Amino acid sequence: MQRETVWTPALPRTRRAAVKAPRVRRRALALPRIRVEPLALARQNPLVAATLLVSLALILYLVQANTATAMQIQLNQMRAARSQLSAVNAQLLVQADRLVAEHRIETLATTRLGMRPPSLNSALWLTVRVPEDRPRLPRPPRVTTQPLDWMERAWQLIHASL
Repeated sequence: MQRETVWTPALPRTRRAAVKAPRVRRRALALPRIRVEPLALARQNPLVAATLLVSLALILYLVQANTATAMQIQLNQMRAARSQLSAVNAQLLVQADRLVAEHRIETLATTRLGMRPPSLNSALWLTVRVPEDRPRLPRPPRVTTQPLDWMERAWQLIHASL
């Protein structure tokens, strides 16, 4: 093993100090460079290449299974929330039906508000006529394929506004 000598200052230099700080000698190990060539490694050791491919396939399967499991858990939680909200909705529908019941409204009107049912002689009957609207046929779509069509429409708009 080769060893390199590296010089580093022991104390940081400041502008006020005119004295140079002593240097401390430290030795560092020089690590050799390793070149990795995957194809050459696979040719030399086919068992290692096969193991790497199988482990890669296994990791991909585990990632997919983990994602599917997480989605299934989320789906189950959403189904539980939906069933709970459906139960709340059913309770609210029953409560709305009770509040809108004709008997309840009539009782409230006569007891709390002091109203009484109208007589047929004092009732005002109205006949309302609604004019018939003829159905409008849709216009054919305007084809705008020419490059200067927007200028033509702008000119028509300006001409119509004058």
